[in-house]
Amino acid sequence: MQRVSHLDLKAVKQCSHDLLEASSHEDLRDRLIFGWLPKLIDSDFTACNEFSQGRVLKITSTVNNAEINKYAEPFGALIHQHPCFKLQSELGITTPLKISDFITQRELHDLGLYQEVYKYLGIERQMALSVHPAPGELVSMVLSSSTRDYTERDRVVLSLLQPAIQRAFAVMRHRTLFASLSSREAEVLSWVAEAKTNKEIALILGISARTVQKHLETIFTKLGVETRTAAALWARQLASSVPK
Repeated sequence: MQRVSHLDLKAVKQCSHDLLEASSHEDLRDRLIFGWLPKLIDSDFTACNEFSQGRVLKITSTVNNAEINKYAEPFGALIHQHPCFKLQSELGITTPLKISDFITQRELHDLGLYQEVYKYLGIERQMALSVHPAPGELVSMVLSSSTRDYTERDRVVLSLLQPAIQRAFAVMRHRTLFASLSSREAEVLSWVAEAKTNKEIALILGISARTVQKHLETIFTKLGVETRTAAALWARQLASSVPK
């Protein structure tokens, strides 16, 4: 049985650091799909499938876009048949799962998903892990093969990557939300994170305490938090995620 090597562990560590250097959601996705996942696990092709409330938002794949777009509609309509997707979307399972964990190849071939999509893309074996950047959102990293099934070594490597991938997507979401704040709102949030009161922030910024409170209300809405403590924690988490 092939085991996880020291080189594998070194690559996992490098990947964990590299993902936090991503400049955007698209950059993060591309670093995974076109870089680290193909490097670490041999596959015919790799994809990132993004869903919101169970609906497909975007598919990014090492297969050319025209080929993927050709099957995007039936994929979205039939993805609920996928045994791994059901567990990822309904139960929030994030650990790496293989189709062969749940059904035989004959059972796979009987699915409409296979008949309408996978057969034409040459997908016979598949392994995927998921992350949940926010409630109702699902990002699934999918490795596909036309021949060999994935090994336990492959599953362990993907399992080791999962926390780093989850963190990277969460951090990217934090950065995107932070970018939606105005410069004044960002200033107010930074002082909230320092445990300053509204009166203290008002004195520091030369504005009224009422204006500070108005800024806070807008900040809460944009960040999806409800309390001052939650906003402060949010800001500290963002600060701690910045690569040193």
